[in-house]
Amino acid sequence: VQPDQAASHRLELWNTWDNTTNEAIQPPKEQLPSGRELQRKDWVTLNRARAK
Repeated sequence: VQPDQAASHRLELWNTWDNTTNEAIQPPKEQLPSGRELQRKDWVTLNRARAK
């Protein structure tokens, strides 16, 4: 494998090796918690109240 093709070759090998369908890991979500539009000071206070 040539050095300029090494990364794509490793990725191809990894994809062929890892062909399991594992549903144990959930796909990531891009949902932020409520309060994200607050100033940092207010956000910290809100999260401290949520943690209690």
